[in-house]
Amino acid sequence: MAKDKKELDDDLLTGGKTLSSDADNKKAEKKKQAAAKKAEKNAAKLAAKKEKLLKEIEAAKAAVAAESDTEKKEKEQQKLKALQSQLAALGSKKAALQMAKRTKKIATSVIAVVVVVALMIYDSPWRVQRVMAYLDP
Repeated sequence: MAKDKKELDDDLLTGGKTLSSDADNKKAEKKKQAAAKKAEKNAAKLAAKKEKLLKEIEAAKAAVAAESDTEKKEKEQQKLKALQSQLAALGSKKAALQMAKRTKKIATSVIAVVVVVALMIYDSPWRVQRVMAYLDP
């Protein structure tokens, strides 16, 4: 009887589930595996893009070195710079996303502070009287 009461208390505390359910553990493990696969796939795509850009950069460098006409050489150098900037941007997308989140958080905080101060000023009867005194001719 005491054991049944203990099980009943455990069921009441946990909502009928055990704290470390096997099904929950399996779901968590599947999520971890799926996230690992996705990260691996993204890393492979990134590596392929980098490799492709590096090959194009080498080809552009060779074209710049082989070109004797100054106009064509400038065009090839512009292409080379564009490829190099693409390569640099490829690795910085994650940092840009993190920066965007941080910027959004800062902007939200600043707006909240401004709103709070404006409400404090508006709510203050003394400030309202001063503003009305300026408006009264």
